[in-house]
Amino acid sequence: MSDDKVEAVDRIAEMVKIAIRGWPIYGIVCGLMWGYGELWLDAKINEAISTKTLELPVMVTVTGDVTNNKQAIGRIEDKVEEVEGDTKAILLHLAGGGGD
Repeated sequence: MSDDKVEAVDRIAEMVKIAIRGWPIYGIVCGLMWGYGELWLDAKINEAISTKTLELPVMVTVTGDVTNNKQAIGRIEDKVEEVEGDTKAILLHLAGGGGD
């Protein structure tokens, strides 16, 4: 082998030795990164759940408001029909067609 090839093999061998000597540190770093990723994911899931939980009472309130508004509209429509009927009766009476 030429000197360049021998030198390249020696460099690779030295890198392998360093990697083998440092595996506990790499293991710890990988473990910390994995643990942080898990905690981050759990935090995101909890945040999404709490956001949806907070939205639920608002939806119940809005649904109640809509129901109350529908009931109010129904009562208003009834009153408008009553006023229209009274107005027609008064106009008919004033026009002399009341049949009294």
